[in-house]
Amino acid sequence: MKLSYKSKKLEKSLNNDAKLVKTYGEIARKLKQRHDDLIDAPTLQDIKDNPVMKLHLLKGNRKHDWAITIQRNWRLCFQVVGDTPTNEHGQVQYIMITAIEIISVEDYH
Repeated sequence: MKLSYKSKKLEKSLNNDAKLVKTYGEIARKLKQRHDDLIDAPTLQDIKDNPVMKLHLLKGNRKHDWAITIQRNWRLCFQVVGDTPTNEHGQVQYIMITAIEIISVEDYH
């Protein structure tokens, strides 16, 4: 999947192993694994089909944000680049989503 990042700082922290450990500490290894899984997935359908990722759409004022589980309460949050494709019934067409923008790594609970 094609990834972009909300900021250069976030991009550097996720793409440099030393910065990843310095920034995220104990969740760094699992975060790197999830980040690599996103890069390797051709579409969001592949992420949805992996139950470990626990892909979910957020609610409320973050209704356009998605998240996957890193560990415990930590999530990697992102937005779909462009409009989220849906079918005539309003269901998300995950297989058509090939680009996302990573917006944060956080414990929003």
